[in-house]
Amino acid sequence: MSPASAEKHITIHTDTGALLGSFLGEVQKLLDVVTLAFTGLEAATESQYDGTLAFFSFHPAADRRQPFPDVKRNCSQWLLSSFLSDSVDAAGMFLVECWEVCSFYRLSTRDVVFGADYLAVRGSGKKEFHSLGFPDKLKCLAEEFQVETPLGRHFLTMNKARNCLVHRNGVVAKRDCNDVDVLTVEWRSL
Repeated sequence: MSPASAEKHITIHTDTGALLGSFLGEVQKLLDVVTLAFTGLEAATESQYDGTLAFFSFHPAADRRQPFPDVKRNCSQWLLSSFLSDSVDAAGMFLVECWEVCSFYRLSTRDVVFGADYLAVRGSGKKEFHSLGFPDKLKCLAEEFQVETPLGRHFLTMNKARNCLVHRNGVVAKRDCNDVDVLTVEWRSL
């Protein structure tokens, strides 16, 4: 076989452990920030709140400033809501990476793979998968690649709680309920 007619091969190496480590690292970073913020929140005093911060003294509606106990409660809710929302978003990005790995694996089973196939995975396919909602991402991975996680139900209930907090200010709608008139969030603990 002449060098000109020799088949060209590429090798794609995917370190799935690193993908998982990246996701877990992102969640740890969020947890670290929330932990520190809660520590500061617990130590905050009303006199500090009433005082003017040197770097930020603008009050667009000073007559509507909240009483300190309300601010403290709202801050706590905001921290938890933001942590949950950002964690679910990080899990969604992890699912995008999982879809990409599965798509490349599927390509590797073909006799011939063209550059357009590779670009379709990296471009339009990835973009289309990314635009799916969180539950649809899990469903797509299960149906298209038979990839499931025993924590899928946990993630789905966390996503429902996130949607209640982000879109309905913590109010649970009928569509959020996974039990009779109740949203039960499943949380795995170590």
